[in-house]
Amino acid sequence: MVYPQDGFELLKLFGEIENAGYVNPVVLTDANAGFSVQRTYPGDIKFKTAKTSEGKDDSIACIWVVYESKKQSSKNLPVPIRFRVGLMSKYRARHFFDDDDLDPEKPTKMSLAASQRTPQPIELNLRDGYYFDPHTGGLVNEKGCSVKGIDALNEIYQAHCDTVHPVKGLGIRSKQVAHSFSRNLLDKLIDRSKWSLKNLFGRTLNERTDRSSYFDGYKGQDFGKLPEDCIEVLGYKVPKRVLGLFIILSATTAYFLYPVEERSYADLVVHSEVLLTIHCLTGLLFLDVIVPHLMFAAVNGLINIRKRYLNWLLKNIP
Repeated sequence: MVYPQDGFELLKLFGEIENAGYVNPVVLTDANAGFSVQRTYPGDIKFKTAKTSEGKDDSIACIWVVYESKKQSSKNLPVPIRFRVGLMSKYRARHFFDDDDLDPEKPTKMSLAASQRTPQPIELNLRDGYYFDPHTGGLVNEKGCSVKGIDALNEIYQAHCDTVHPVKGLGIRSKQVAHSFSRNLLDKLIDRSKWSLKNLFGRTLNERTDRSSYFDGYKGQDFGKLPEDCIEVLGYKVPKRVLGLFIILSATTAYFLYPVEERSYADLVVHSEVLLTIHCLTGLLFLDVIVPHLMFAAVNGLINIRKRYLNWLLKNIP
């Protein structure tokens, strides 16, 4: 039996996905064989999607499917297929950091705020539930039973939607707690770093339909700051969160240094408008440029470590 050679061949294994509500299949460029598909969220769950000015859904569930070609062997053993599902903005996936508020495809600020007040679907990853069986040329589950590709997509999609349910979501949360310490530690470090980039430094990390950032990280163009979140200071646009953080750090530093010793360097800076301005601008640039870029590099580094760790686990599965 010939193994899937690219994303198109892998996609064929999942049948007529359009009939089940999956749209916009895209072949991944960062995997030997992988693809992504999208599906709208049902209207009867607690999560409410962001909408455009025309009332169309902007929030969408995106599912990435990757065939683990490195697990192929001469023994014709089943090869793992990994899945990831997460919340994605259709507008940001196409336009990245475009700030055209008049674009009818852009979600309105009011709908974004309303959506963020509702429970957010949890991103899920499944790496050991389904396999490609070279003997049958189809998919099998972990018990070796034949399954349809569309059923695999439906399962992870439904599990993703259930994460916002107060009762059904308990099972998913319990499984997440049961993950290994190392895996949880890496996930939390990456999530905390991404949270800090967004909430402390006003940065946005955009997801791509043609790239699985969970395993392969983010590209430079995925990282930036939104113009609507910035204010201008001396001709330089600074995210509001960075400016707030700078004020807090400045006030804290002044509290601990006051009163300054006479003829000390701190005394010289305080009594010189030029030196004080230079130090303030340097500190602001440090918080707005150097620190976020170091954290962005750290996020990609941690993602690379996690990928290597998962690959090590796959290689050591009996």
